[in-house]
Amino acid sequence: MPELPEVETILRDLRRKILKKKIVKIIILNNKILAKNSAAGLNGREIKEIERIGKLIIIDCGGKFLLVHLKMTGQLIFTRKDFNPDKHTHAIIEFNDKNKLYFRDVRRFGYMKIADKKAVIREKAKYGPEPLSVGFSSDYLKATFKKKKAPLKSALIDQKLIAGIGNIYADEILFSSCLNPKRAAESLKEVEIKNLIKATNKIIKKAIESRGTSISDFIDTAGAKGGYDKFLRVYGRKAGDKCFRCGREIKKIKIAGRTTKYCSNCQK
Repeated sequence: MPELPEVETILRDLRRKILKKKIVKIIILNNKILAKNSAAGLNGREIKEIERIGKLIIIDCGGKFLLVHLKMTGQLIFTRKDFNPDKHTHAIIEFNDKNKLYFRDVRRFGYMKIADKKAVIREKAKYGPEPLSVGFSSDYLKATFKKKKAPLKSALIDQKLIAGIGNIYADEILFSSCLNPKRAAESLKEVEIKNLIKATNKIIKKAIESRGTSISDFIDTAGAKGGYDKFLRVYGRKAGDKCFRCGREIKKIKIAGRTTKYCSNCQK
């Protein structure tokens, strides 16, 4: 958290708000987030483009790139008004029009990093295809899952295999496609792979349209929460709650170190 829909929401906000603006300076309040001497290299540079791969935001500053990963609790807040940085504010980017972009992160797992074009290419190569992309196909998943004994939930959140899916949407996708998160990825039949792709694309598309899920710390660049919470069917529910589909109890287990909720009756 944030996952693909939340980061896409932030990306679209940033394109509207900071594209073509010049960076006056970057104030670093926590050297673990970004070294001060690295940040100085972006002063005076114009924001040429902003893109995303998976959960990683890539800001093109004309020959140099600012990579931003929000990890679990990171936030980017854009405002013209005075904003009092608290102890969780780790960096402030000031623009030539007096607006500022604040990087906050309660748990401090997120980061900002300066990179050149070659480093960006190497970074992108670490990711698999995204949902909603041409590369996210039955043929791709069939080849990827072949001989993969890892649990299906683990495969879905492995960024090297599929970019952008995390704990929230993995649980929702598996519930929607009636697949047990404990099943070996290699066990999926072709029809189940097609159902998984259909459920993934439907959920991710709807979550983007709803501007993400704010069951935890996510807010957009204006501080507003996402609207997908009301569509959640299994994530965030308690063990023992009744399944919305069959009425049986929701189970809670750990897979790849992540809390996982599912219905053992519906999801086979």
